[in-house]
Amino acid sequence: MKSFHFHEAAFGELFETSAARGYLMTVAAGGRIEEHTESYDRLLVAVSDVKLRETSAGQDASELVMKAGDVRWAVRGSIHAVTNAGTAPATFITLELN
Repeated sequence: MKSFHFHEAAFGELFETSAARGYLMTVAAGGRIEEHTESYDRLLVAVSDVKLRETSAGQDASELVMKAGDVRWAVRGSIHAVTNAGTAPATFITLELN
């Protein structure tokens, strides 16, 4: 997460072990995480309702809508960028699995 470039977003480390790391991330309405390659398999857990627009290399943009408590798997090696398309901040926990 520390190598990501993001705008109107913030993250804080929750924990780190030899097997996993956890971060809490909040992206303001209209905020974005620039294109990056996933270095780890990740599990995203929505803390708030989330409406994200995701652009992936070589694919059309897609919308990711999650309710608080929903989870999503992000595969290591995927290349994508994310924008909060909602009208409120999007907050989620990211678990990186080694």
